[in-house]
Amino acid sequence: MEKLHEAAAIVKEYTDFTSFSKRNTQVHSFNCRIDYSYWTEESYGFMYHVAANRFLRGMVRGLVGTMLRVGRGKLSIDEFHAAIQAKDCTKVDFAVPPQGLSLIKVAYPEGILQPV
Repeated sequence: MEKLHEAAAIVKEYTDFTSFSKRNTQVHSFNCRIDYSYWTEESYGFMYHVAANRFLRGMVRGLVGTMLRVGRGKLSIDEFHAAIQAKDCTKVDFAVPPQGLSLIKVAYPEGILQPV
């Protein structure tokens, strides 16, 4: 759990998440601002909490899969930094089953949605 916490905190240090975007995406920028990133231990297992101004295709799955590798000791913290900095999706683990992923909330800043 300690390594998961450390990896989750590291994510907030970055804005370029090219490594965590799947290939053949239509976006022009891979910059995202992570507002919070942390793990909790629940009765049924671990839960990753993340909020950002936007997410890239596959980003959360890549974050979770790669941080789990750190937590299991298969990837060091230095290698986690290197994976982010590589801007190469082959350095990231997207192999997380979709059944465990849940979108809890979508929030927009006040004033962004105008009445029609």
